[in-house]
Amino acid sequence: MFAASLVALATRSARSILHSGHVSGINRMLVITTEDDEARAAIIAEQFAKFDPSNCEATGKVETITSYYWWDGLVQNDKEYRVRVITELDFQEVVSMVTAVHSYDVPMILGVPMGTELAENMNQGLMYGYLSTPSFKEIPKIARKFVADRLVACAQISVPSDESATLTMKTLWKHKNKIDNILEGISADTGTVMHVEWQPAVANEAYAQWVRESVLG
Repeated sequence: MFAASLVALATRSARSILHSGHVSGINRMLVITTEDDEARAAIIAEQFAKFDPSNCEATGKVETITSYYWWDGLVQNDKEYRVRVITELDFQEVVSMVTAVHSYDVPMILGVPMGTELAENMNQGLMYGYLSTPSFKEIPKIARKFVADRLVACAQISVPSDESATLTMKTLWKHKNKIDNILEGISADTGTVMHVEWQPAVANEAYAQWVRESVLG
């Protein structure tokens, strides 16, 4: 996603993360990244299988998505391939490994701990939101609105085989309640329940900085 556009951020280290000591030693973590080419996404998944063969759940976790994000004063959208891996690797190892094979100048390398006991240690203030709904026609409009209103830095849509839809969002903690309130209103208008599951997340620092710059203060 927006590889060339984020070249200005490339001078910030994609291998470092804010308060990295707080996320070392996490037992199990959902790691998410995206590529613009399916074969390159598969290479990333294979890297996890290579470096964490006993614990990694990577095979087949590459899916086609549409990403919405804010750039050059407009809402942009691109087709991407998302890799989702559950691993026991330390997040610093994950950042180094993914960065070494990733084609983007500033990749999204997002870690979501499997458990809530670590929430107080996620000091970047990043939140990962997951919404699943049978009302696909509403999801692109919602994704575009949240990005246009600068409430989320990135919104990604996937459509599983059953034609339901999932929307994932990357934002800051302070915007979570406003997003929930908007979705409550949409639910009331459409009769479709739209509930976001929020979890604290950590990211490579260059991507975390981009999130902070992309949402309104």
